[in-house]
Amino acid sequence: MDWEKEGNTTLHGMGEITVYAKRCEATILKLVRTEGFPARKVGGIWVSDKLLIDDFWRQKVGQREAVG
Repeated sequence: MDWEKEGNTTLHGMGEITVYAKRCEATILKLVRTEGFPARKVGGIWVSDKLLIDDFWRQKVGQREAVG
């Protein structure tokens, strides 16, 4: 399958997303609803991208530095 190719940054399924983001499913779902975390359900399967998740965390760190 295409998403299994080396170098592909797509994550398929909540399990892959939670492992990569190092957060539990409940936290990921809350972040999707309230903070715009980059994950969507497509055809009944949660999908995200490692690069988008990395950008999401970088933006969150930048917001904290600007505030604090």
